[in-house]
Amino acid sequence: MTNSDPQNKSGQQSVNLFQDITEDKRKALLDEVSSWLGRLVLLYGVPFHYLIPEGEMLPGNAGQVKGSLRFFFLDPVWIQCLVQGACSIGNNGYGDSIIDNAMNQWVQPVRPAGKDHEGLANQKAASIRDRLRLEHEGVALPGEDTCLDWPLTGFVLRSPVVEGWRGLEVMAYKKLSAEEWNNLPRNDLTEEQISKLTKDHVAPLKPLRIEQLSKDVILGIFNGIIAELVIRQPQEGLHFGITRAAGSLSCTKTLRELGYKNPGEAGELLVDKHNQQLVLPVSLREEGENPKYPGVVDIAATAAAMKEILLQEGALKEGRFTSAEFAVEMIEAAGEFTYRLNIKSSSSSTKA
Repeated sequence: MTNSDPQNKSGQQSVNLFQDITEDKRKALLDEVSSWLGRLVLLYGVPFHYLIPEGEMLPGNAGQVKGSLRFFFLDPVWIQCLVQGACSIGNNGYGDSIIDNAMNQWVQPVRPAGKDHEGLANQKAASIRDRLRLEHEGVALPGEDTCLDWPLTGFVLRSPVVEGWRGLEVMAYKKLSAEEWNNLPRNDLTEEQISKLTKDHVAPLKPLRIEQLSKDVILGIFNGIIAELVIRQPQEGLHFGITRAAGSLSCTKTLRELGYKNPGEAGELLVDKHNQQLVLPVSLREEGENPKYPGVVDIAATAAAMKEILLQEGALKEGRFTSAEFAVEMIEAAGEFTYRLNIKSSSSSTKA
């Protein structure tokens, strides 16, 4: 009898598998395989009906429903099985099990048991979006390598907004503990991010994949648990805007503080002495039931009416009303929606 153990023999050979080839070839091989598997971790190439098996789970624009937004966890066990399934294609013998053992050691999306290094697929998945932005937008890669911070969370949005607002901006934020809040570097944060950090104790969450899957569906996956999601119309959507009354051609404009009397209140809605918002009826070029050019604003008449109200409220500086004041009153910021969540990590995450 011998003490030969096929399983140990297989494990030993899998360790030596990459030691028998040159370092350059080993790196090239692992880089190519782990890059492909890293994309698989983020569900690239996974058919959409595998993710949303029933249309009722993500209803679209029909009847009273104007779209839907769904949040999810990525189950690391499900992803592990997905990667292992991809690596098992064509397996039919003992030699393939040696390769499987080597692949499990190097390229699995979670840290191999007993190892002190992250799987290469983990690292590749965390940097896919950074490398795509470098290739297509010229955005420099971050200075530090990142790894996946399981559990990963994300969202699927189905809405006419996706089709109507090209280039939607999507930002996610994570909750911070007191220690994380104190130690978080603030040098690279924007003014908006610093404000959220101060008020809500949330910090930016790294996006791993944000992609429009169809004309009205967008998918987002983030490196951690989402506490707050912001979906915003592109900033180039800044425009003049008025409010049209339901079922009518008439329009109004709610006036705002210019900041001459109270600089700290600049931009806030203007109210009268009865604390009622001041709403200006917008003058149209043609009035009546069937105008030849419906919805065309009479700029001169609207500006004159606006100036009169602002003078009565003492909101102008030395009684001057110029194109600057008119622009401040008429401007409409890009539309924005904020969703605050209370997602808690658990040992049994919801399957994607």
